[in-house]
Amino acid sequence: MLSSKGDGQAAVPVVNMRRNRMARCRQAAWLLYHVGIDASVLLFADEVDMDGLIMNQRVSLLVVGQDVLKSKAEVSSVCTILTNTYCEYAYSLLQSLDIKKLLLAGILLDTSNLSKKCTNRDSEAVQLLLFGASERMRHELFQQLMLDHNDHSFVEYLKNTYRSSTTDDNDESPPEQKRSTSASGSSQDAKKSNSTNQRTTRGSGRKTADEASRGKNNFFLAKWFGFGRK
Repeated sequence: MLSSKGDGQAAVPVVNMRRNRMARCRQAAWLLYHVGIDASVLLFADEVDMDGLIMNQRVSLLVVGQDVLKSKAEVSSVCTILTNTYCEYAYSLLQSLDIKKLLLAGILLDTSNLSKKCTNRDSEAVQLLLFGASERMRHELFQQLMLDHNDHSFVEYLKNTYRSSTTDDNDESPPEQKRSTSASGSSQDAKKSNSTNQRTTRGSGRKTADEASRGKNNFFLAKWFGFGRK
């Protein structure tokens, strides 16, 4: 996102997902945690009034993603293209060990440690990022990324940083509303069953005791399973 500021512009990266979704992307979340990036200062899509900024013409968008940058299948990882871009236009950024580790991790995950759908450009980017380090570092980093990362400190970090929720993002109803709706539905079913039982009782006064007993059993099942005679 490029935000206008006076006569110039300020580039502001925005993660294109809701913050609480990040807790499910454990590899990426662990990587930020591992290199010491304060994820609380990152901007996520649900934290930016993008519609308002666009309407006021205060922002222009630059979309950077796998589908946008990989048009000819020349690479398997978007981090390969970012590495090449940094080499050409901002080589000083690659002097940061943390940035190199972030880029390297992205390539290793996308190519399964250079063993799946790996291109020559991916391999060359990895060699560049590993310059001055041993090949062993690549394997160690990949093994770390593939761990479950269930240690207590990291789990607490996820909860505190990304406000993880136990509810599914596709279901916007809060748990209280779900329980209320369910209880209301059960109450309506019970009322229908009681009404059915009353009609059955009034209409079967001349039946034998055995038939009445069978009718009672039917109502008992209808009450618990939520259906009755129509």
